[in-house]
Amino acid sequence: MILSKAEYLNATQLIESKPEPPKKGSPFPAQIKRRILNSTVKLTGGLLNGSGVIFNVKYDSVSIVSAAHNIQAFKGANQPRPNNWRTLLDGQNGFIAKVKIWFGKDDLSFDSTAAGQANIDSAAVPATPGTCNNRQNCLYDLMVITSKDDKLLKYAVEKVFGGTWYDDVNKLKAEIDKINQAVKAEATVVKDKPTSLLVKKKYYFVQLGFGEIGDKRTEYLVYTAPTDPAKGKIRKKTPLNKAECAGEVTVHRLNLQYRLTAPLNLKIQSMFNHDGGEEVGQLATFEENASGISIVGNRSSSSAPGDSGGPLYAVDKNFSAVYLIGVTCGADLKPSAKVCKPYTNCVSTSVAPYWKDKFNSEFP
Repeated sequence: MILSKAEYLNATQLIESKPEPPKKGSPFPAQIKRRILNSTVKLTGGLLNGSGVIFNVKYDSVSIVSAAHNIQAFKGANQPRPNNWRTLLDGQNGFIAKVKIWFGKDDLSFDSTAAGQANIDSAAVPATPGTCNNRQNCLYDLMVITSKDDKLLKYAVEKVFGGTWYDDVNKLKAEIDKINQAVKAEATVVKDKPTSLLVKKKYYFVQLGFGEIGDKRTEYLVYTAPTDPAKGKIRKKTPLNKAECAGEVTVHRLNLQYRLTAPLNLKIQSMFNHDGGEEVGQLATFEENASGISIVGNRSSSSAPGDSGGPLYAVDKNFSAVYLIGVTCGADLKPSAKVCKPYTNCVSTSVAPYWKDKFNSEFP
């Protein structure tokens, strides 16, 4: 992530009371801090450095969501979106076989490394109703991953959800049932009232990931005036210089990072990313990312490569509840393909449509 020193202190003081407690308000309780930090995982393999989040456990497996475009990143930045995701997921050289899940061996904190390693047993990109609905050049940027690794399951039960690990099978099942009930209650709110969780007065918003600590982005300006003969064509490109905390705060690339942010509006909507493939004078094309949550991302606080798939949490300011509401999709996406100015933000893909579609199977 990209963080100024002030933004770094703003986040770490509130969430971890480091290097000191916040000057205003109460720090996050231990159980919420552990939940949001320890649930964040790193995904590496092939050309991918990405992130994900543990959202539930079952009797023999751990459930993770991430960004679907991480599958493309596994093959390289220029990998086109496949007609069939299985062509990149399956096989001895596919995503499932080659990508590893990295998690903490103990409680994670800002700038922690992920030392535990687990295999992926299954992965899929869901065709979720109410998102793209067969529109061309549209992606609901969500991937679901399952791992049956015992070490990861034990870590999730104890360190993510605060349960007790038992060697006795029946006792362990009873403990996982309790976790499922709590997570199901959270997911019910997310699927039924997703925009109610975007109110800044009621919630803290925390974005996490195992990303880079710097990024150089290029934004394009497009003619959109109806009377303009060059409507829809590239006019020029303008670099957006992002601030970094390098030199101010010790942060290592691809270690756990997080930041405080906030929704820019109360909408869950399609966001558009210029694909950058044209030359000056050519018709501009955009990729649609369905069900996006647009959040603050500026020169002093933003996501970076490697953060994709990491969680966006809404934490009740009374600390009575925590909700996983999205996974990082990208940055500087526009609310319309017709917006002609550089748009500075970060975007998370809402998990609400998937929760609603697969509620009974993901939250038994």
